Amino acid sequence: MNKKLKRFFIYLWVITFSAILFVLGVAFHIHKHPIDNKVINKLIVRSIHSLDQTSRVDIQHSHFVIDLANFKIRLSIDNLTALNKAEQPFIKFEKLEFKIPIWNLLTSNLVPDYILFSKGDINLEFLTENQPSFQRKFNFNKIFSFFKNIKIQIKDVKIDYLGNNLKINNIQNLYINTHKSLIDFDLKINNIAYKHFISIETTPESVKFKTKLDNLNSQIINWALGNKLDNLTGPLQHNLTTNIALEAEIQNNKLSNLKIELDKLTGTYHLAKFFDHQHKIRNAYIKFEIHEDFKQIKLTKFLLAPEEQGQIEITGVINPFLFSNLADLTVQVRNIPVEYVPNYWPKQYLFIKQEVFNYLKSGLIASGKGNFKIDSKWLTPNLMTDSQIQAKLNIINAELTVLEKLDKLAKTNLAVKFSPFAAAFNIIEATFANSKIKNTAIEIPFDTTKKVLFDLNFEGQIKDTLKILERFKTEITQYNVIKNCLTKLNGDIKLSSQFEIPYYGSDINNLNFKISGEFAQLSSANFFELKNGFPIEFKDGTFDWAENILNLKTQALIHQNELKVNLTQKSTLPAIIKIQGNINHKSINKLAEALEIDPLQDITTEGRTYVDVLTTIFPDKSTNHVKLNFTNSNLHIAGLNLNKYVGQKQFYEATIINDDHHLIMHNIILKGVTLNTDPSFLTYNKQKKVVTDLKINNLSSFNNKFSIDYENNQKHKTLDLTGSHLDISKFLSTVTKSASPNEWLKDISIKAALQTVTTANSIKLNNLKIDLNCTNKCDNFHISSHIDHKDNFNFISQNGKDTYHFEYLISDFGKLLNALNISNNFVGGKFNAYLKGIKSDNKIEGKVNIQDITSLQASVLYSILKLTSIGGISSILTKNEKGIKFTKSSSKIAYDWQQHKLTITDGNAKANSIGLTMEGFYNLHSKDYKFNGTLVPNLYGINQLFGKIPVLGANLLGGKNSGIVAVNYTIKGDISHPTPKIWVNPLSILTPGFLRKIFQ
Repeated sequence: MNKKLKRFFIYLWVITFSAILFVLGVAFHIHKHPIDNKVINKLIVRSIHSLDQTSRVDIQHSHFVIDLANFKIRLSIDNLTALNKAEQPFIKFEKLEFKIPIWNLLTSNLVPDYILFSKGDINLEFLTENQPSFQRKFNFNKIFSFFKNIKIQIKDVKIDYLGNNLKINNIQNLYINTHKSLIDFDLKINNIAYKHFISIETTPESVKFKTKLDNLNSQIINWALGNKLDNLTGPLQHNLTTNIALEAEIQNNKLSNLKIELDKLTGTYHLAKFFDHQHKIRNAYIKFEIHEDFKQIKLTKFLLAPEEQGQIEITGVINPFLFSNLADLTVQVRNIPVEYVPNYWPKQYLFIKQEVFNYLKSGLIASGKGNFKIDSKWLTPNLMTDSQIQAKLNIINAELTVLEKLDKLAKTNLAVKFSPFAAAFNIIEATFANSKIKNTAIEIPFDTTKKVLFDLNFEGQIKDTLKILERFKTEITQYNVIKNCLTKLNGDIKLSSQFEIPYYGSDINNLNFKISGEFAQLSSANFFELKNGFPIEFKDGTFDWAENILNLKTQALIHQNELKVNLTQKSTLPAIIKIQGNINHKSINKLAEALEIDPLQDITTEGRTYVDVLTTIFPDKSTNHVKLNFTNSNLHIAGLNLNKYVGQKQFYEATIINDDHHLIMHNIILKGVTLNTDPSFLTYNKQKKVVTDLKINNLSSFNNKFSIDYENNQKHKTLDLTGSHLDISKFLSTVTKSASPNEWLKDISIKAALQTVTTANSIKLNNLKIDLNCTNKCDNFHISSHIDHKDNFNFISQNGKDTYHFEYLISDFGKLLNALNISNNFVGGKFNAYLKGIKSDNKIEGKVNIQDITSLQASVLYSILKLTSIGGISSILTKNEKGIKFTKSSSKIAYDWQQHKLTITDGNAKANSIGLTMEGFYNLHSKDYKFNGTLVPNLYGINQLFGKIPVLGANLLGGKNSGIVAVNYTIKGDISHPTPKIWVNPLSILTPGFLRKIFQ
């Protein structure tokens, strides 16, 4: 070794030894002469101020010393109190001692090997509002990296935690060693011993940890969450214990997966904010997962046993954020007494009024027990106008007492549905004594001004019915009359009752009965005599029960056919008879004679009614036509099928369309009625059965005289109409209110040749010819006609293999709109439109021109001008008492077949007093629209004066169809609401045209 290098090491050793001597000297000096506690106090105060800058700190004594004998640095603090801004202590203790080995200082490791609390009492008190906020963003990875090498050990120390009724005492052994990814401790809290284990695995990208704690108290959980349970639920009184197991993983500083399992959850809790009652649970089991950084909670299993008997199980998904679907849950309740269920009714219920909620709580289901299943979708509550809650409750095989007025219903299957407007209860099937209640519905609206609706259906013995009716005797207006009648009868009864009850008060009407069975002879009341299961349907309040209205004593009337008679009161006649079933026309005659009524006017039939052409029941012998009269209930052509039979005697058979799918009618004349030509029956009926074919050779009724031939092979429908007269006025009033004509115009071919067609407002189309073929869309047609023998219209589509070409020519556009019941707001107008497109694009586009059309109502234009708030402008339209005549209007249009969307661009219209531009869209499927543009009032020609100045006019006004005074407008709405929403931008009124689009 050379001399220079040897000299360097000598100097280095001298400097190092001198530094060590200096440090030891300082340490020895501190050991003999401890640092003044004022200096230490300032350091402690600064540390506490880093937690709360508003704090005020009082320290009685602090002591810092280097213990050379044990080679440790020791810091002891006595009687420290830190007060926050509210003068409340958030740190307070009597004695605390930290011991740090000097070796840690020499190795730059300031984290102590252990912190030893000295024996004695140490009091700690923390206030919730001074704890770190849960909304503060922490870096989980950095936190766990910081704790990576911590070792803490606490032995035999008593701690009293003041606050939140939580007392920690006798920490016997607390050992934390994060270097080994292990936390294990034994301690007592509220005199309950706990054993806790935590395992932590850290990598640069993630942190995984597992923990298990037995016999954990809910007060500790609340304390660990900073009393957040109270903040979420209001004052929470709870004393629950549980075993908890937790697994979690943190990736990229986000909680990616959290699994929590609670077992043997037992105790009591009371959410005073929501419930009146304290709830008890025993041995509950909860397992759930939290995904996507607390965006979704999945309940794998929630098993709750609130009483000594019964069980509640919940599975599903909960979304904690209000602006999403809150939950999709399935709840199953097994053998829970129903009278216990109201304990779980909250005090208030989202969007339901309090008085409605009290009505639901007041004992709709009064008592009983059984099995329940709830399938619910809880959507965003009471935050947006389209908010709603959907829940379905099925009560299966339960024994219930309903409304405290009915006896116990055994083996009940009850469904309950909540909608945004009402709660609907439906008893699907229940056993009552020896009888059954089926499909009974109770609908309770959330609007207390509306009535509670009942639809009761009962099948069983009459004596059981009397028991039910007796409970409602104060509400049924005709109770005594019904009771006197039913007590004289034996056998079975079908009770069908539809009635309404206000929230406050009682009144039941429209009680319907269907009685069958062996009945006693009512000779004393002389009311009626029935034998052999003859059914009668009657309605309470529709006729006088005391009068001898019906006295049927002959079985010859029935002629071995099923017969049902429906009695309804009429002011001038004792009854109107409606026959359901099979009956010969001669029996109808005898029935009419017995009741002294007109068989043509007061008897209607449903079912198979055999009619002889030559009998006196239809006395018109001058024609070979059978003349039938039908009431409005039988008028719908989808409800009747007349099949012609050929034999020695010519007669017709009437059947119901729901039984047969073929309708053939010959030479039918309907007098005194107007035919409803609603074509919806061609597609489906009430039972969703398709009509396969319909043929009427000659149908006459008022303004109708035509023939129809309809076939449906399930894939495509064909309809042929020919005749001299067809009245479609009622059909137009129906179809214009329907959602879309696509339902009945899908996959159909129509051919028509009609001399006169009566449309809306008594407007007639003459010589109407239709040749139309629709598959997915109607793209091949030719329709032509005259309007009231004067004007004409012509619709033509000439489509190639890959292209569309449409042409529309109308000489009186306003009258055609009126005839089709679309609008009566326009008069005159020559209309022409030429559209074309490529089939693969599913779009057509073109241009529309209308000349000399008058708008009778200018309410929208008036509203736009009125919103400008400039005097004189809104008075422009008042001079046009007979409407505004637009001499010229045009626009470009485009229609999208798939989106059902009509788009208008470059639209403009010109009148003497006003002009406007327009662009926007109308959706034929959703019926909504939105248009915007510029409205230019013609202020005595001044407004367009600058437009005539070359160069300057074009730049100042922004082009043609503009003026120096103009206003941007927006119109938005849908067809179902006649009044649209109108917006006017006042900044655009006097703005030059080239800048006006900035304000649009």
